[in-house]
Amino acid sequence: MIHRPNAKAVSVATAGFSMIEMMFAIMICSIVLLGLLGVLGSVLRNQAEGRTYETISIAANSVFGQAGQALSEDFQRPLVPDVFPEGRQPVPNLEGISFELSEVALKDDLRQVDIVLYWTDEKGVEHQKPMSTKFLKE
Repeated sequence: MIHRPNAKAVSVATAGFSMIEMMFAIMICSIVLLGLLGVLGSVLRNQAEGRTYETISIAANSVFGQAGQALSEDFQRPLVPDVFPEGRQPVPNLEGISFELSEVALKDDLRQVDIVLYWTDEKGVEHQKPMSTKFLKE
């Protein structure tokens, strides 16, 4: 008599995944999730940095706008100390940001205005960003 294995028993024993297959699948999913978490942290950091630079840009536009307005009224008048006091001062309406302004007359009808913006990040580290623009007499 030939002994044949029970077809039902064989199919039940081979059905499903082995423990090794499941461990590899979990390991691959874990690696992918860890990679995604790293990307998420980077995105959040860059978003906060972008907001900071947007605020710095608004501050620079505000200061350069005030300087331009003063020069349009009287181009020969010195900005420091007539319009802006000497030294570091806060940017109006932007808490935590200060600036220092200097100017150079390049020609009779051309002035360069330099500012340095100062701010402190969330970690307490102070940063500075120099910016410059030129104004031409109208």
